[in-house]
Formats: sequence, structure tokens, C-alpha cells
Amino acid sequence: MLVFIMFSTLVLSAQETNTEKRKSKANFTPEQRAELRSKKMTLELDLSESQQNQVQQLFLKSEKNRASADKMNSVKTSNEKFQAKSSRLDNRIAFKKELKSILSKEQFEKWENSKKRVKKDSRRKKFRSKGNRS
Repeated sequence: MLVFIMFSTLVLSAQETNTEKRKSKANFTPEQRAELRSKKMTLELDLSESQQNQVQQLFLKSEKNRASADKMNSVKTSNEKFQAKSSRLDNRIAFKKELKSILSKEQFEKWENSKKRVKKDSRRKKFRSKGNRS
């Protein structure tokens, strides 16, 4: 019985921690998220000041598009879902093209490789967590 109570307490505290993390992300404005993302990219890719400013403006534009898309998240019909998904993909294509024009070839390749690595790592974590539930 004591073990069950301890286990329940542990699970509940872990869930509260996850909820707190999600809430803390939601508190940033689009401008703040854009600034943080551009600073992180500056550290990863050693951007010049000019590149950092351009990337920050690009992230700001992206964050504002994301915010407006989140407001219209109550898509109902399949045609509206298709339009929303198509629009998101168009925005990602435009973002990638504009980023490619800002970064050097080496920086862009490094950025793409880091995105692939993050995606692969997140898939591994997802797979591990599913394996532990069995």
C-alpha cells in the first residue's frame, strides 16, 4: 500500500512538472520567441550581426503567422483542413527559401543537419517511451 502511494505521488508530481513546462512556453510573446530562436541560431551557426537581425525578422514573421494560425485552429471540414495544412507547408517552404538566402552555404547545411538530428532524436525518445509502457 505504501509503495502504491509513493508511486502515485511520483506520477502526479511528474505530470505537474510537464504542465508547468507547457505553461511557461505559452507565456512568451512572438517577439520574445523570435529573439530567443535567433540567439540560439547565432550560437549554433556563428551568425554575423547582420545575419542575426535578418534571421530574427524572419522568425518574427514566422511566429506571427503561427500565432494567427493557432487562433484559426478550429478547422471543421476536410477542405478547410487541407487548406490549413497546405498553407502551413507553403509558409515552411517560403521560410526555408528566405533562410537560405540569409545564411552561407555551410551555415545552411549545418542548420539542416541539426534539424535532421533533432528530428531523429525525438523519434528515438518517442520510441523508447512507447517501449517502456509495455
